Amino acid sequence: MKKNYLGSLFTFLCIIFLASSCKQKVTEHTVLHSGEELSDDIKKSIQLVNGRIVSQAPVIYADSGSKVLELEIQGRIVYDTREKTMISSRVAGRIEKLNIKYNYQPVRKGQLIMEVYSPDLVAAQRELLFLQNGDSGDVKSSAMKKLLYLGMSQSQIDRVLKSGTPEYRVGVYSPVNGFIVENGSSTTMDQEASAVMVREGQYLNAGESVFTVYGNSGLVAEFSLDPGNASLIKKDQRILFSSLRNPDDSFVENVDLIQPIFREGENFTLVRIYVPSEGFIIGEMLQAKVPIFIKNSLWLPQSSVIDLGMESVVFVKEGDVFVPKKIEVGAKVGGLVQVLTAINEWEIAEDASYLMDSESFIALKESK
Repeated sequence: MKKNYLGSLFTFLCIIFLASSCKQKVTEHTVLHSGEELSDDIKKSIQLVNGRIVSQAPVIYADSGSKVLELEIQGRIVYDTREKTMISSRVAGRIEKLNIKYNYQPVRKGQLIMEVYSPDLVAAQRELLFLQNGDSGDVKSSAMKKLLYLGMSQSQIDRVLKSGTPEYRVGVYSPVNGFIVENGSSTTMDQEASAVMVREGQYLNAGESVFTVYGNSGLVAEFSLDPGNASLIKKDQRILFSSLRNPDDSFVENVDLIQPIFREGENFTLVRIYVPSEGFIIGEMLQAKVPIFIKNSLWLPQSSVIDLGMESVVFVKEGDVFVPKKIEVGAKVGGLVQVLTAINEWEIAEDASYLMDSESFIALKESK
């Protein structure tokens, strides 16, 4: 009897517990109606993080006035591409022997570059030997001129006439002193010398250009400039530069060429100075210091300007937030940036990198 009573009591308690847990809880939410406005604090919080930055970073104003600065530029010694001579085979044939192993290999005037076997050349020699004992001097003279045109020297022709047998190879010689490079090579002036792709056994067409020889009578001191600083240097301007190999020896030369370059997605300017080959080594690094004067400009430290590639940005303080704005810049010299936009009254973040990280994306606001 007692057991039945306890079982009934336990069942009754379980039913009460289940009934109470099944009741739904109603949570009341505050609804923001269209007629109500957000508070100023909430408005600031929901601004895009790439458009406005809340910060207490120190600010500065742009400096104004004229400045005398020293522009430091880096460069190197390269070959003078103006002095180049093409080397080609005058006859169609096969390369039997090649004496060039790598690009920019030094060569001397008259040095044998390669030997070419040509059936046409052998046939022309046999024609001359056939006419050697004939009475027709004009025909024999024409045969000799043909051999000269095909690349044989007079001494080679005399040797053929003396021996009575044709020479099966014709030599191709360097016409000048310098450094030889195969045509079509991916090697540029800024790369190390690489092995040539031309091989013995390779066939050539008549007149096909195989190599180029750059003369070694002069070299080029080549300096790279940021496009914003290109206008600071003029043609015929005298520049003081020295080699990093021997910084105590300085040279003063005139600027010979200023050339804008767009290469591999990068835009820059090359300054070229033609120098004698004596005292310089191909590939050695150079450093130049150029005094410049810029008058009546606005200036910011480099740390205040973010370079986005095609655009430059500063962070301007508006109230208690910083807003990114685009500006136009000019020269970048000695840690300073010349600003071409009227920013006299702007409060600008002193260190722009402090307000962003490597993953940031800046939503620009046009300057007004």
